[in-house]
Amino acid sequence: MLQQISHFFYQRVNPRLLGLFLFLEVFFAGFLLPRCEKWIIPDGAQARILDLSFGFTPDQAYQSLEAYGEVGRQRYLLVESLADTAYPLVYTGLFILILSTLLRGIFPESSRWSLLNLWPLVAMLADYAENAGIISMLANYPNRLAGAAVWASSAGMCKWAAVASSAAIALVALVWRLKNRISNKN
Repeated sequence: MLQQISHFFYQRVNPRLLGLFLFLEVFFAGFLLPRCEKWIIPDGAQARILDLSFGFTPDQAYQSLEAYGEVGRQRYLLVESLADTAYPLVYTGLFILILSTLLRGIFPESSRWSLLNLWPLVAMLADYAENAGIISMLANYPNRLAGAAVWASSAGMCKWAAVASSAAIALVALVWRLKNRISNKN
């Protein structure tokens, strides 16, 4: 089944689709989510958006939730439930399309290595797990759910590791392609 999904993306990737997902990424990361962060965190509050943290303790998480105030927590819950449900699909789609473009032709289609284009799915799944923990904490506030905080933090670290490794795979594939292009010209 994974081979079929991987093959689907290798067959469907094209400049138009890449452009669409790049536009969506710029919209979410460059416009929508930064505004949501400002909308959630009150001016002067010493807090951070949990999704953007590489790990946090339950105490750190609840200090941030406290600093948001009631309105900020309600807004964060809304953003987590809507925008941060769509955004993982956007960056995962973009990464899969980039990897499909760069990895196409490097590995035979029957090779397990060709499945590397699906690695960004790990980041998406971890992001949704992180969101579930954050939503649980927000929905149950002021009750402290230390387990949900640990879950969200752990999932968030997995998300960031998968995003970084997806970027590393893309970089290695790009260098491989450039090296082959240069050596083919000589």
